[in-house]
Amino acid sequence: MVKDKIISKPNKLFEFSGDKQAVDLLFELGLIDEFSIRHPPGKTTVQAITRDLPTHYVIATRSARDLEAEENGYWVLCIPKSQYSEEEINDHMQAIVARFQSQGMAVETIIPMFPLSSDMTNRAVTV
Repeated sequence: MVKDKIISKPNKLFEFSGDKQAVDLLFELGLIDEFSIRHPPGKTTVQAITRDLPTHYVIATRSARDLEAEENGYWVLCIPKSQYSEEEINDHMQAIVARFQSQGMAVETIIPMFPLSSDMTNRAVTV
């Protein structure tokens, strides 16, 4: 399991940009439904941040920026809680959102941002 691999290394930063491991982790965290491809392709992205893992904050993105399916996909960043505060993670998330917006993308942020994923209910806000 991807989740177990991450938890076993509490001080390591993990980045999954390939669909396989990113999707596997989102399934394990119960977040995959939050990222369903319900939007038509073209300059959209969905963001979420959670503290479901005991050792890491998880920032997840599903991008549908291009009309070509192979250019779209998932990206997950797992940041060690031992090295960063919630405030720093929130600031990082805002920087990611600003970067996507500067590229002309509509950003849909799943709210609430920091609860356990089991508290999320397909509520979204466009930033």
